[in-house]
Amino acid sequence: MNEIFERLIQAAAKLDLQGNSNIARFLNESPQVVTNWSKRGVPARKIIEIAPLLGVSPEWLQTGKGAINNEAMRVINEQDETMLKLAKMMLPVATPHSNAHLQRIIEGLEQNQVSDTEKKELEVMLKVIAERFFPKGAL
Repeated sequence: MNEIFERLIQAAAKLDLQGNSNIARFLNESPQVVTNWSKRGVPARKIIEIAPLLGVSPEWLQTGKGAINNEAMRVINEQDETMLKLAKMMLPVATPHSNAHLQRIIEGLEQNQVSDTEKKELEVMLKVIAERFFPKGAL
């Protein structure tokens, strides 16, 4: 197994992510890509992209040296926690279709298994609801 991938597994384990499929879902990659990383290593451009998601520094992920840096993870968790609270507040005012979608995103946030795409969708939903209930310039 590639050394960088071993550190990726170590960081993922701190997030209670086990197995290539769960790691792939968390990183918004296919399981095949993650399996390829285990054999060939993680490309440098991906190290920079995934390190903050895993709550580690790119330097540590690539070399094993330097601080692991849990600060990035704390910020991501705070953002997810805020999004979770807002999503729950939106449930009573969402349309039935949006409500079902919100429920799926809430479950993903609660299980720490929500993709960046779903987070962006939630941001759009928050914006639409805010515009519906607050006149322009009121926020």
